Amino acid sequence: MDTFCVLPWYSLELPSNSPCCLLPRSANIKQVKHDLLSGVKSQACAKCWVIESQGNKSRRQFENEFLDYKLNRDLELIKQDCKTTNITPLFYQITTSNLCNQACVTCGSVASTKWAEIEKKMNIVPESRFELELENIDINYATARRISLLGGEPFFDPKTFVILEKLIEHGNTDCFVSIVTNGSIALPKSKLDLLSKFTDLNICISIDGTGPVFEYMRWPAKWDTLIDNINLFQKITKNISVSYTISSLNIFYHQQTIDWFKTQDIRYNHNIVSDPAWLSLTAMPVELKQLLDENSFAQPWVTITGNEISLTEYKEKIYAQDRAKRIDIKDYLPEIWEVLDKSANAGK
Repeated sequence: MDTFCVLPWYSLELPSNSPCCLLPRSANIKQVKHDLLSGVKSQACAKCWVIESQGNKSRRQFENEFLDYKLNRDLELIKQDCKTTNITPLFYQITTSNLCNQACVTCGSVASTKWAEIEKKMNIVPESRFELELENIDINYATARRISLLGGEPFFDPKTFVILEKLIEHGNTDCFVSIVTNGSIALPKSKLDLLSKFTDLNICISIDGTGPVFEYMRWPAKWDTLIDNINLFQKITKNISVSYTISSLNIFYHQQTIDWFKTQDIRYNHNIVSDPAWLSLTAMPVELKQLLDENSFAQPWVTITGNEISLTEYKEKIYAQDRAKRIDIKDYLPEIWEVLDKSANAGK
């Protein structure tokens, strides 16, 4: 059975010091390595197994292909290396800060300073502002084969460009650089010129829907601005991709979303929400699950288990966000609003 994944050996994510953001914090990395080398589907890697079971490519598969390509070495030989060699990281995934100009529905102040503003309006004590001290972390800029930059919003954080400048100083402009951005910031020419120095640059844009669905999920983003910036990014790299986060809100727009990705010829990967739990597919209110009977993608998550959040609580949480943002779900996701409104009227 093919269960091998290169990440536990070759990857380092900062500041968490985990090899993979999809692993639960409680994961025993030594046991994960043993399982993956032994043909065992580690429970810690469940998110990838579910994606693969649906015929979609998981992060595990993408990462295996990437290292095979970067090292020009057969994956079976890489697997043997992991059994016999002391491996040092070649991949770095770096969250430089939680500085961010958006308050996405599935996010919070731990990853967004914009969300901190919203939480204060909701009488919630937000997480503190976080910034990584670059001088205190161990990154080998000369040998890195990939550096992935996350946030917050990386293009909103000057540290992103400090890291890129260090790679250039070390003569490592063929390092694969991936930047996960919300696509909201039009970069000045000086920043675009710096990015264009990298021969293997990926700009991965977080898109969770199209048109008004996108604008609701990633408030206060504007769809037209996103399109303009995609066109701008395409002038400096052909490698544009999408990180697509799926929750109990935008799952109803899944087909139209992936149809748009396909018409734009943009690669995408799925991220299934587990936190916050109330927006996960498994915790979705029964009334919403029942609307997904014919959604083949949603089938692994819509079985009714008795652990679903009530529609009343779900509605209260959504409306609390909307009030703080001064928006109304009715204007963006009318199909969801109709279910929530119907429940409200039923109680009168």
